[in-house]
Amino acid sequence: MSSKGSKKRLGKGFSIGEKLVYPPYGVGVIEDIEEMEIEGKKSKFVILRMLESEMVVKIPVDRLDKIGVRKVLSGKSLDEVISILTSIPDMKENHKEKVSWTVKHRKFLDKVKTGDLKIVAEVYRDLMLLSKIKDLSYGEKNILDMAENMLVFEIAEAKGVSREEARSMLRSFFKTKDIAEEDLDDENKDFD
Repeated sequence: MSSKGSKKRLGKGFSIGEKLVYPPYGVGVIEDIEEMEIEGKKSKFVILRMLESEMVVKIPVDRLDKIGVRKVLSGKSLDEVISILTSIPDMKENHKEKVSWTVKHRKFLDKVKTGDLKIVAEVYRDLMLLSKIKDLSYGEKNILDMAENMLVFEIAEAKGVSREEARSMLRSFFKTKDIAEEDLDDENKDFD
């Protein structure tokens, strides 16, 4: 095990003390990098302490990309996420195909679980706009909450603000947005 004070770097450019996003668990800080032997094979692990829950996870270095672990968004990428949140999608174009609410629910959930904040922002935006014209189902509310929490944690970290400030900023994008019911096709109205 390395000493806590060292700035040991991984091949991915990550170092001890750096904050990473581990979808869908949120933002964590690298506490250490350990080499462990499992079933006779030595592997390096990133020891990541999740900021919200204080949970400690050990992630094999060679699986970081595969499971979507990445640096906290900043700069242009964060601007792109905000641009997605503040845009009004063509809901009819995005949802032409007729699918059941369970299929649509699974698609939203799968998108959120990718951890790709641009995709999460699209789901959040679409559900926030949908909530303006109808009550969201229990499943939709859960996905909306999951997406909001992911966005809040990352925006707070990226902008150096409190979670409450990030949540207020995020919700402010939708305070004045209006979407007409005729902008949604029949399938989206009956998502419950």
